[in-house]
Amino acid sequence: MKDILLVVLGYGCYLNAGMREYLNSVIDFVNVNEVTRIITTGGFTNPNGAPGVSESGMMAKYLSKNISTPIILEENARTTTENLKGVKSILQQNPELTHCNIVIFCDSCRSLKVKIIARSILKLWPRVIACDLTKRISKKMKQLFVATPLDVVALWVPFLEKMEIKRREKRNKNL
Repeated sequence: MKDILLVVLGYGCYLNAGMREYLNSVIDFVNVNEVTRIITTGGFTNPNGAPGVSESGMMAKYLSKNISTPIILEENARTTTENLKGVKSILQQNPELTHCNIVIFCDSCRSLKVKIIARSILKLWPRVIACDLTKRISKKMKQLFVATPLDVVALWVPFLEKMEIKRREKRNKNL
C-alpha cells in the first residue's frame, strides 16, 4: 500500500509495557510501508496523574525517537469519536493528505467501534490494525457490549457523548 496516512489512537498518558508494545507495532509497520505522515491522537486525559501530558504527545515523543516520519499531534480528543473528528479536521487543514490511504492503529476490543465511527465521520472504511492493549476479559466485554453500542448510537444522539465526557471529567477530578 502506497501513500499511507497512519492514525494512532491513544490509550492513556503513560508509556507502560503495553503501550510500548503497541507503539513498537506502529514502528514495525512504518518500517515496512510507505507512510507519508502519522497522526497521533489523544488529549490530556489524566490531568491529576500526568499533568501537562497528552496521549498524543507521549506517543509522538516515543515514535519520533525511533522513526523519521513526520508526526501531526491531535491533542484535544477525549473519546474515540473526538479522535476521529480531530483526524477529519487535520485532513481538512492538510488537503495534500486526502489522497492517502488511511490506516488506523487501535486497541483490538475497540476495532469494531473505530471502523463504524470512522465510516460515519471520515466517510470511508479504513484499514484498522488492532493491537491487544486491553488484557482483562471483563474490560473487553464492557468495550464490545456496552461502550461500542453507546458510542455508535451517540453519533446520532450527541447528548450521549457529552454525558460520557462529563462522566470522565468527574472521575478524573475524584482521582
